[in-house]
Amino acid sequence: MTDISNTETLFFDGDSYFEDLCHEIQKAQYSIAIEVYILADDDVGQKLLQELIVACERGVVVRLMVDAMGSRHLKYSKIQKLKAQGLIIKRYHVYSWLNPFSKKLNKRDHRKLVIIDQKTAYIGGMNFHEDESYKHNPPIPWVDVQVKITGELLPKLNYLFLRQFFRFYPKNRSLEKPKFPNDVIVSGFYFRRSRFKRFLIYQIKSAKQNIRILTAYFVPDLETIYHLIQASQRGVTIEVITSSHKTSDVPFVNRIHQPIIKFLIQNDIQVYYHHKKMIHSKVCGFDNKVVTVGSSNLNHRSFFIDLEIDYISRNPETVEKLKSHFQDLKQDCNQVTVEQIQNRTLWNKWIDGLLFLIRRYF
Repeated sequence: MTDISNTETLFFDGDSYFEDLCHEIQKAQYSIAIEVYILADDDVGQKLLQELIVACERGVVVRLMVDAMGSRHLKYSKIQKLKAQGLIIKRYHVYSWLNPFSKKLNKRDHRKLVIIDQKTAYIGGMNFHEDESYKHNPPIPWVDVQVKITGELLPKLNYLFLRQFFRFYPKNRSLEKPKFPNDVIVSGFYFRRSRFKRFLIYQIKSAKQNIRILTAYFVPDLETIYHLIQASQRGVTIEVITSSHKTSDVPFVNRIHQPIIKFLIQNDIQVYYHHKKMIHSKVCGFDNKVVTVGSSNLNHRSFFIDLEIDYISRNPETVEKLKSHFQDLKQDCNQVTVEQIQNRTLWNKWIDGLLFLIRRYF
C-alpha cells in the first residue's frame, strides 16, 4: 500500500466537536459540504444553520444533504427559507404519499461527513441534535466519536460527497476503492453496499490478539457471526460494547439480538451493556493496530442498505486513544451472561424470537 499523509483529531463529546466545527465554518473561504442523517430543528441544529447562513453571506458555497427521514423535523417551509438565504440543500429519499410503498423509503443516507474548503473533514457517528450535547442534554448525552482529518485524503472525500450530491457526477474508480493505510470506506447507491462488511470480515479473519467493537446497534449477519466465532476459537479476545435496552434510543433492537449474543457468549465472546448512556459510537479495533471510525453499525442496514462512510486509521496515537476510550466505557458496563438471557420469561423469549425474524430491517 502507498502511504498517505493525514492528521487526525478525535472528539469524544458533541460539544467539543460542535465548537471546533463552528470555528472551522467561521474560517471557511470557499466551500462547505455537509452530509448528515439528522439535522434537528433544535438549539444545536439552529446554531449550525445560523453559522452556515453567515458563511453564505460572505460568499462561501454551502452544500447540505440531509436524510429526509432522519431530518424529518426540519420542515419544508424552513428548508425553502434556507434556500432563499443561499444554502444549496437536498433531501435524500423524500417520502411521497403518491408512492407510499417505494423501496426508496427503506434506503437512508446514514453518513455523517463535513468538508471545509476541501482542506478539513469530519467523519464519525455524530449528528446535529441536542442528544449529542452535554450543554443541552445533561447529564446523559450520547456516547459518540468523531474524527477530524486534514491532509491528502481530502480530494477523495470531496469527490465522494459530490458524487452523492449530484448523483451523476463523473465516476472515478480509483478514488472509490480504499487503497491507503489510512483511508475511507463508502457504501451506498453508487458503491458496493457490502464494502465495509468485506473489510470487517478481512480484519476479523486476520486478527491474532484482540477485537474491540463499539456500536449502537449490534445485529450482525450470519457470516459475520461465523467469523467472530472462528476468531474466538483461535484465541482472539473479542469484546463488544453496546447500549442496554434502558439506554438505547431503539430499545427493541436489544430484543432482536438476544439469540445472537447468547450464541456469541457461549463461544467466549464478551458482550457488555452500557447502563448509563446511549452508545451511538461506531468504532472497531483490531490487534491494537487498525481502527475504524464512522457511521456503520454492525447490522444489516449498514452492511447492505444505507449510505455509510467509515474512516480507517493505522495511526498509533489514534489507535491508543480509542483503546483507552473503550476501556473507560467498560467501567460503566455490565457484562451480559447466558444466565441472564436464559432467565428471561417465556413471553419475552417468544417476543425476542418474533423480532429476530425481522432483524434485516434494523
